[in-house]
Amino acid sequence: MKIADWIFVALPATAVLGPTVGSVVAGGHVVVGYGVLGVLLAVRPDLTTRG
Repeated sequence: MKIADWIFVALPATAVLGPTVGSVVAGGHVVVGYGVLGVLLAVRPDLTTRG
């Protein structure tokens, strides 16, 4: 997954639903993404080490 994957969610949402809803969708996408990353690293802390 790339850093700029949010653009594939945010731009269509903005185009279809308008700028207000598009901003909410983009923000929610970031919050959910980092939340999942936090849970993943909490459950599998070994993923933070090299080797």
